[in-house]
Amino acid sequence: MPSSDQLETPELLLRKTQSSHWYVEWMDAFSAHFHAVKKAIAAKTTPFQQVEIYETPKFGRLLVLDGDPQSSAFDEDIYHEALVHPALVTHPNPKNVLILGGGEGATLREVLRHSKVEKAVMVDIDGEVVDLCRKELPSYSKGAFEDRRTQLVIDDANKFLKDTSIRFDVVISDLTLPYPDTPSEGLVTEAFFGLIKNKMTPDAVFAMQASRTERGMNALFIHNIGVLKKIWKIVRPYHAFIPSFYSDWGYILASDKCDPIKLVPETVDQRLSAFSSSLHYYDGLLHPAMFTLPKELRC
Repeated sequence: MPSSDQLETPELLLRKTQSSHWYVEWMDAFSAHFHAVKKAIAAKTTPFQQVEIYETPKFGRLLVLDGDPQSSAFDEDIYHEALVHPALVTHPNPKNVLILGGGEGATLREVLRHSKVEKAVMVDIDGEVVDLCRKELPSYSKGAFEDRRTQLVIDDANKFLKDTSIRFDVVISDLTLPYPDTPSEGLVTEAFFGLIKNKMTPDAVFAMQASRTERGMNALFIHNIGVLKKIWKIVRPYHAFIPSFYSDWGYILASDKCDPIKLVPETVDQRLSAFSSSLHYYDGLLHPAMFTLPKELRC
């Protein structure tokens, strides 16, 4: 039976926040998410985007880029474990890993948990965001930028991919959503994904964060699935619920040879066993559930 505080009305809960400051995330013209704010930690306009960091009573520090929440201290582990580990356990020997975006450093942190990774290249266009996150969100990267395997590149993803001679076993796209007039505009196209594939080894695995899966808000998720199917033979969408987004979040894994749905829980756990500390969210038992989607989203 729920306790009395769990049964309080929304009006009472609102009064109890004692907050006059709110961050509002508009979902569409008719709905929004509200986050009470204790204080603003940082606000800055870089040459590429507007970056804000808020301290919130429920989710801890909240990173916002161009008005769109990216991650919160409360549940960034869910988001980043879901993005990284299905790809790295699906590939049998991920030595060279490329991260596109991921300015907080948490995607890099999770990649470096894998002992087989010899080199992790992180490419982000906005060095000011990276520097601000290293200063104000150190728990996200946890020293990942100082790891000897890390190569941090401040550059445009398109340019880096065209110029690099490295071939990667795993590529992880943690780019922001491709809204107009943002750094990621135009980066969910057949041309861009084809450029990524050209820099990958034959049995490589690609993974990306792919936006919301809810009905009425999943057009980008469905678009991404369709484009990736033009590039790779195996395309597997999957999902995880992110509390601070108030949303079921979509991801996609793609490869020509490696299929995540063929992995049994025991294999996943064996490949995670080399970690010095256990994950909070992802493991072998959860793995097949993440790749189980509603009927309307299956491909």
